[in-house]
Amino acid sequence: AAVVKAPLGELPVQVELSDRNAMMETYRLSNLEQTRLVARISIDGNVAQAVGELQGEIVVELKPGKNSLQHIVINKELM
Repeated sequence: AAVVKAPLGELPVQVELSDRNAMMETYRLSNLEQTRLVARISIDGNVAQAVGELQGEIVVELKPGKNSLQHIVINKELM
């Protein structure tokens, strides 16, 4: 639903996700009740997964009008 890119040198990084980061105009975070948050160290800068990239993920319940702070540990190499 949303993507934020940050240079590797800025890790650890804190980002705020909202409808402003929507990948598609009709698919917004504010319409979701649950989402999977993924943090990935990308080899090629492309959003798609690639072998050898590092990633961490969590599933989060979303509540309308509420912000939440989440922590993601990047602890898996994609095969």
